[in-house]
Amino acid sequence: MTKEERLEAASWVAEAVRTLLGDIRAETGWPAEVILSGAHAEVVTLLAMSVGGPVAASMAEQSADRVRSLPSLGAVILGMTPVAGSA
Repeated sequence: MTKEERLEAASWVAEAVRTLLGDIRAETGWPAEVILSGAHAEVVTLLAMSVGGPVAASMAEQSADRVRSLPSLGAVILGMTPVAGSA
């Protein structure tokens, strides 16, 4: 596969996973963090089996560096909520 084909395939898979996780949440009503924990455990396991533990760990560390400072959706919503009334 070319780099462009790999990126296109990865994008397709990401959309399919996003849809599946949304469907699971809609069907079960489980909290997103529970569903995502299960999905994360499976993805990390499959990644380690595919590329080996050291490479999977390096990839996880790189991902952690990119997301460590991101706020949660709840924090973003709270930060964008206008103050009601005045003091």
